Amino acid sequence: MGALFAMAISTFFMNYAYNSPFKDLVPPISDLWHQPMYFFAAWKNVIALHEKDKAAKAGEHRTRHLDDIAKRQYYMKVHGIEAKDPVAVVFGKDEGKSEEELEAAALGQVLPLKPELVDTPAQKKKWLGLW
Repeated sequence: MGALFAMAISTFFMNYAYNSPFKDLVPPISDLWHQPMYFFAAWKNVIALHEKDKAAKAGEHRTRHLDDIAKRQYYMKVHGIEAKDPVAVVFGKDEGKSEEELEAAALGQVLPLKPELVDTPAQKKKWLGLW
């Protein structure tokens, strides 16, 4: 367990030493024995700066993403493109009922059915008179 703990700690510190944009502020390992308080304080500052930088970059990325969404919605609105409603895509659009149908449903009455037009299939045009 001690070896795993030592490897985890060294990996944690090496990650900041090689990947942090503030790696030039990382104190040398020789300061651990000569000035241990300075060594740990410097590491604490490097880690804090790294985390603040990472949070700022994430905030900027989030803001850019939200701006992109707003621009896309504005473009769609200006050009008359409807946004797809995920519920309508899955279940289909709701057919609007007329006032008579709504009143009949509220009163429990049945409306007489309207005759619907039946389309008769037209003669299929043959291609080159063969098919």
